[in-house]
Amino acid sequence: MIDVEEILSKMNLNQKINYDRVMQ
Repeated sequence: MIDVEEILSKMNLNQKINYDRVMQ
């Protein structure tokens, strides 16, 4: 299982925004 919070913590802000938009 993927640790989403760990991944997000390693991303920059733009990547996090893009990821959040995809997950919605």
